[in-house]
Amino acid sequence: CLVQPNLSAADIEAFKAGTVLNMGFAIVAKPTELATINSPISLKGFTAAWDSVKVPEAPAAQ
Repeated sequence: CLVQPNLSAADIEAFKAGTVLNMGFAIVAKPTELATINSPISLKGFTAAWDSVKVPEAPAAQ
């Protein structure tokens, strides 16, 4: 999955604060097939949940 939203720092802060952004996603299944999904997206609640997840430590070098 590759996402390139090109958001400004102000957009990101508004997004984290709960502002709903209408985002469009293009899905390419095959070179001849393209589907587009437009959806309202908000990170309200998601950011805090994401930040609370502990990142596992990398295994020690052998």
